[in-house]
Amino acid sequence: MTTRVGFIAQYYELSLHVRTREGKWTVVVFGPNGLLLTHDTKYDSDTAALQAAVGVAQTYLHDEKHDERPALEVVDWQPA
Repeated sequence: MTTRVGFIAQYYELSLHVRTREGKWTVVVFGPNGLLLTHDTKYDSDTAALQAAVGVAQTYLHDEKHDERPALEVVDWQPA
């Protein structure tokens, strides 16, 4: 059995999930109404994956939703 470790945070209405499995970190972002955004890149560190998750959220909100709210200065990551 593989132990899964990760983090979760809210970025406006998006739920950011960063998880590790077998030493690689992945990013999944959930939005309202069950919207799922996945980021196919696998990362070697949690720091890189956390930064990527915020980047996915910012890009989606800005480019897809044309949302002009400012970027959050602090993202409150919690263990998941």
